[in-house]
Amino acid sequence: MTIKNILRSMLNDYFIICTGIIACQLVLRSIYAPDNDLTLNELVFILFGGAIFTLPHLSFLSNKELSIRQWKKRRVIHFIVLEITVVCCAYLFGWLEGANLLEVLTLMLSVLAVYVLVWLISWQIDKGSSELINRKLAEFHEADEETANIERHFDK
Repeated sequence: MTIKNILRSMLNDYFIICTGIIACQLVLRSIYAPDNDLTLNELVFILFGGAIFTLPHLSFLSNKELSIRQWKKRRVIHFIVLEITVVCCAYLFGWLEGANLLEVLTLMLSVLAVYVLVWLISWQIDKGSSELINRKLAEFHEADEETANIERHFDK
């Protein structure tokens, strides 16, 4: 992917990630801490974290088109780096207290849920874009074929 495509993807995913984090926080807090509301400080951390969590997208940067195998490898690397980044940031931001394994696993499962959600939404957006491009190409080829038929008709 080119840097322009990476940046576009990062910006798109930033908004999806922030929304996903807030949704996960609402669900987790309603289960584990129903009296604990999101504070302004926590929202700022979520927005800041969303920016940090898009940085692993740079693993897809390439001067040439990636093969499917290369893309899959980079997707796995991207996910691992993202999980590590999120857990580290969670400790730095104070989202995790102590070394409670259940909290860490819950966070990692939340990251997986947000990751899958972001991937599905991005896939739907890309699918819609590719369908539009294919439809426009088909219309172009139809028009080009009609023009060729008219030219052949007049050449006779």
